[in-house]
Amino acid sequence: MNPKKKIKLADIECVDNRKIEGIAELAENIKAVGLLQPILIRAAEPNAVPPYVVVDGRRRFRALELLKREFIEPEEYVLFTGEDELTSVAAFSANFARQNLTLAEEVEALTHLAGSQQEIAALLGKSASWVALRQNLANLTGKWVEVLAKHDDYPHWTPAKLELVAREPADVQEDLESLLSDEECIPLDELKDYITRYHHELCAAPFDTAGCANCPKRSGAQGLLFAEFDDQRDNCLDSECYDKRAFAHAKALVKSGLIPLRGDDWCSTNRKWADELNPKDHYEIKSMRAPKAGEKPNAVLVSGDTCGRPMVAVLKKSSNKGSSASAPASAEEKHEKTVAEREAELNAKRVKLALEKLGKWLAEAASYTEWVRRAGYDDKEAHTACIKLALGYGVPGAHRNDWYWRSPNLNKIKLNEFEPEVFNNFVYHCQSAVAREIGQTLAKIDADCGKEICGLLFLDWDELFMKPATQEIPEPKSLIAARIKEQQAAREKKSRGGAKK
Repeated sequence: MNPKKKIKLADIECVDNRKIEGIAELAENIKAVGLLQPILIRAAEPNAVPPYVVVDGRRRFRALELLKREFIEPEEYVLFTGEDELTSVAAFSANFARQNLTLAEEVEALTHLAGSQQEIAALLGKSASWVALRQNLANLTGKWVEVLAKHDDYPHWTPAKLELVAREPADVQEDLESLLSDEECIPLDELKDYITRYHHELCAAPFDTAGCANCPKRSGAQGLLFAEFDDQRDNCLDSECYDKRAFAHAKALVKSGLIPLRGDDWCSTNRKWADELNPKDHYEIKSMRAPKAGEKPNAVLVSGDTCGRPMVAVLKKSSNKGSSASAPASAEEKHEKTVAEREAELNAKRVKLALEKLGKWLAEAASYTEWVRRAGYDDKEAHTACIKLALGYGVPGAHRNDWYWRSPNLNKIKLNEFEPEVFNNFVYHCQSAVAREIGQTLAKIDADCGKEICGLLFLDWDELFMKPATQEIPEPKSLIAARIKEQQAAREKKSRGGAKK
């Protein structure tokens, strides 16, 4: 066939593989200046009708049809004669260079390209890892499929972020769907940190990992998807399997005589299994640490991310008298509390109760109008104060936690509701701070949290919260007895000293 001859448009098949827009504008441009970029076509199967197929340039072809052109001139097309797989790579490469494809189209095209990831990468001028990660977007599940298909509706979920999600198993992707409800997307680096809680470094596993070497559910078996992980950082990607094995290991150590202790429960499914060992209320931990070289552990963590880890624990007491495990003997356990220690413990209990009362007040009685009234603010002063609160504590739609900070959605706040909304968000943060302080042990609980919040809300901490708490928790008889005993001991010591003189 002579490529210099013009070809009838009717002899060329054009299959639209995506939504095509702007054809009328393109047709006007071609009519004015001509077709500047040729259309790539190839011969169809033998005896096929039509005999030619458009490989690249569908919009240009549709524009020629709109102009009611009967023929395509020799200079307006290029006849591709390569193999089919090369044809698809050439077409994709042309589209990719012009950034005409949507992300979903790009993924679909990449997944249908023949050749290895290294070969495709060489043709596209990309790294093999880039090709692997982009092809892997086809493994997105659940709501993430919609994010890929309607990517323009989710501009903050960049391809790099979606690639991180797509690497995870379906159950983890489902958990990550909660991030889609936020107006502002989590930054890439913080998303990486967020996802690492689902990973477990096999080199740090408490159980024998020899059987994991051939498991496909680990980063080392995922080829180029986890290229940033070296051999020393092979991670288990199956949290459920890892948790089961870690707990089975912990359970075996408990049977051997080690004391069961709870670990960090915040992100672990094995907390429900740990309940069968019932370690929560049996022991009050004085201190806990990893064993030193050659040191024999006496306890094991049975929940949390460190489940199965042997530990050395010093326990204050064992409230479970029937337990076969006992706390290590130490002079500290036999120590009798001094009057000062008893008074500090009493004060801590009163502070905790006062904080609970403050938390209840924040939930039931805190209001913007009452706050403004107590402060004596006029409208301008109230607005200025709320600007300061917004800078310090954010506004609705801005959520702060241990992993990331998301920007507020100011579009959702009406101007005449700005101050009350900011105040309510501030109160929410106050409630969270109070709840965290109440969760502290008595040795660590501090009244400063309550005092600071009361100062910002123009409340009298001592009168409104500490005084009622003090009345509800009077001095125990044991403290009074210890105080009398200490005073008697001091008088006797002084008397003995005087007699010696």
